[in-house]
Amino acid sequence: MASKDVSNNIQISIWLFVSGILFSVSHAALDYYLTESSISAYRRDVEKLYENALEWKSFVENNENRSQLDWLLHSLGWLGALVFFVGLVIGLCQIFST
Repeated sequence: MASKDVSNNIQISIWLFVSGILFSVSHAALDYYLTESSISAYRRDVEKLYENALEWKSFVENNENRSQLDWLLHSLGWLGALVFFVGLVIGLCQIFST
């Protein structure tokens, strides 16, 4: 029979692989919603600026004070890639060592 007992390392590999995918999906979803939110707020401010309902100085301050979560996006992206790659390497080592 071709089936073998499941080793502990292969389970770790699978969990790391799945975690890497989840971190990457979280990064993509968060990036999408943060970008959409930022563009919507910017568009509202531009409309107010064109209607003379907003001063230029306020417009610039609003743009500078928008929430920046780049550090979170970078962390999620690198963490997802690292965990995915480590899981892949451990899994391949397990496959080729048997």
